[in-house]
Order: sequence, then C-alpha cells, then structure tokens
Amino acid sequence: MSNTNQQRATACFDTLQQWYSNGQWQGAGFWNNANSLQAVLDYSKWSGWTGADAIAQACLNYYQNETKFGFGYFDDVQWWGISFVEAYLLTNNKQYLDQAEIIFKQVYSKAWSDICRGGVRWQNSDDPPYKNAITNELFLMLSTSLFLVTSDPLYSYWFRQEWSWFQQTGLINSQSLINDGLTKPDTPNPCVNNGETTWTYNQGVILGGLMNLYKINGDKSLLDTANQIATATITHLVKDGILQEPCERTHNCHEGNAPQFKGIFIRYLRMLNQTANNPVYADFIQRNADSAWNTDRQNDGSNDYFGLAWYGPFDQRGAIRQTSAMDLFNAAATLSS
Repeated sequence: MSNTNQQRATACFDTLQQWYSNGQWQGAGFWNNANSLQAVLDYSKWSGWTGADAIAQACLNYYQNETKFGFGYFDDVQWWGISFVEAYLLTNNKQYLDQAEIIFKQVYSKAWSDICRGGVRWQNSDDPPYKNAITNELFLMLSTSLFLVTSDPLYSYWFRQEWSWFQQTGLINSQSLINDGLTKPDTPNPCVNNGETTWTYNQGVILGGLMNLYKINGDKSLLDTANQIATATITHLVKDGILQEPCERTHNCHEGNAPQFKGIFIRYLRMLNQTANNPVYADFIQRNADSAWNTDRQNDGSNDYFGLAWYGPFDQRGAIRQTSAMDLFNAAATLSS
C-alpha cells in the first residue's frame, strides 16, 4: 500500500510542478501559493526530493514583493508564516524563520483587539472588524509553531491568549464543527457564532494548532477536543464516506478558495493521527486517496490531474485543485510513518 500511495503522490507532484514558475503556481492566488509551497515541503520531507529550498527561496522573494505595500487580509499572510516555519525546519535556512517571525509580530500588533473580547480580525480595512475562525486558527497555529522552534515566551503569551479566547467564542458549535466566524459587533446580536458555512479547512487548521499545544503542555483535553472536531468532520462533511466541501452540494464553490480547503483538512488530520494513531483516521485518508485516484483523475497519457470532487467525476484542471490533491496524497504516502 505504501509504495502505491507514494507513487500516486509523486505523479500528483510532477503534474503540480507544471504550473510552477518563479515562486508562484500559475492560476493560484496569493494565499493558495503558500499552500502549494507547504505541499511541496511536505512532499520533500518524506520523498527526499532536493529542490525544495530553491522553491522556498523563490517563494520568499515573491511574498516579500507582494506584501511590500502592506497587509490586506490577515489570514493570507499567516499561511505564508506557517509555510516559512516549515521551510526553516526542512532547510535550516534562518531567512525563512526570520520572515515568519516578522509576519507574526505584524499580525498581533495590527490585528488583535478587545472588540468581541479579543481575537484577531480578518481584514486590515474592515470597520467594525470581522473576527472569523480561520484567521484565529492560523494565529494559534503560527504562534505555537514559532514557540516550538524558538521557545520565545512572546509566542507562549499569544497562543494562550488565542486559545482562551477561541474556546469561549462559541465558534465550535453543538455538532463539534466550526462555523465561519462571529457576528459583527454592530449587529443586534453581536460577537456570537454567525452560523455560516462549516468549511472543511476550518475543521483542519484547528487540529494543527491543538496538536502543537498538546506537544507543548500535554493537556489531554486538547487531544479530546481535536478528536471531537475530526470525528464530526468525517461524519457530517462527507458524501458516501468521502470528504465533501459544503459548497459542492450546491455547485457554487468559489474557484479561488474552496477547491483548496479539503486538502488542508487532510493535512492536519494526518498531523492529528500521528499523535492519536486512530485507524479510523488512517482509513478515512486512504479511502479518500483511493476515491480521488479512481474517480476524480484525468490522465492525458503522461500527467495525472485531479478535480474538485474526490468522489468524482473529474471537472477541470488547475493548480489549486492539484495542490489540494497533493495534500491528500502526501497524507496517504506517510500513513505508516
């Protein structure tokens, strides 16, 4: 099984790199490119592929050029921070760590506020601010990742602030799924769960942050919470046992965003499973990888492309879809590690 999974991952990777040029994957947006870099780094870790440092360097140059006029969305830049931490861990090139630290310090200084009792805002320009799940989950993931690398108490302070805030917001609903965000503070019922879409990536990034926290303090309740969210996701956000983005049901997935989400969930489910060692999670990853390969793949004679719905049929090619599949096949390729 392992060899087959690794062969599939390599085929997916080779096709993904057809879109790559100078720190970008053509057709993917700013934040999507950070996730493509993450997928390449993850592939390099298990496969031994040696080209990751050159790609990470080109991505760093791209990132610095794109952000030189300031931050627009605080979720977008934190994806880059997380990927740069991973690039540092893979290469030991301190440029990446330095950039990740710069990103984090800019986010907490610009985005955290007492509005809605805390949390970081989604957008630099919105007033009043929207406090949403993904931006805060990324803040937890980035702060814990930086603490694990540096042991700097600055990051400990902020991840404690973030998780304390997140727990009391009500963002985790009665199904143990996470909705998109909080109602704005100028609404009749301010700063409560807005009941909007339970995107799969919101169920994923929180798993990564919780596993980092668990590594730091060993609090079993963190593992319990992560398991509850993961179990809810693979129970409710599925079609015939295959992960399904809620927007796939209504055929209105935003092309620049939603096709990326499922791979992110699988990336962090794999991280949870490395601690939980739950055969249910391993089976879910394998089942999705088999389904994507068998029902959502287009082969043109030399390349394997993957579409939006992992239960099929294949719809169209693109770097965002391919990156999401890359996360899936990376997870399958490392199931036994």
